[in-house]
Amino acid sequence: MATAPKIESTFPRVGRILQQDAAAPVIQYEAPLVPEHVAKFSKVIGYSGQSVPPTFYTFFRWGEFEWLRRMGIPLENIVHTEQVYTYHSEIDPGVVLIAETEVSRVRERRTLKMITMATRLKFGDRLIVTSETSFLATIKGAEK
Repeated sequence: MATAPKIESTFPRVGRILQQDAAAPVIQYEAPLVPEHVAKFSKVIGYSGQSVPPTFYTFFRWGEFEWLRRMGIPLENIVHTEQVYTYHSEIDPGVVLIAETEVSRVRERRTLKMITMATRLKFGDRLIVTSETSFLATIKGAEK
């Protein structure tokens, strides 16, 4: 049986966590828009715009994986069910955004836990992108 990859190898961190308080309701971290990374990504997907491609922000979802780790939910126990992005403002590469990820809803039904998380990416006071992600997780030890 193959072992599940570690979060860092599945979705490597770009940036760093800005606060280490495990009890904080929000995980805050840096999200650098490195021009070389944005350029390589743009070339691969065929994006010719000058700003950051909308799909590039997927790289900054690792706050969600940190929440799953904190909740004790292994990656092999989850199914990603929904991802919705809302774009508020374009921005050029070369800046460092601040990302904030929080668990916005958790519901349990029999052997499943339904988890919704929200992430906001900001540059100063300017909101650039928000995303809402939903997962289904099997509950360890739950009766079937």
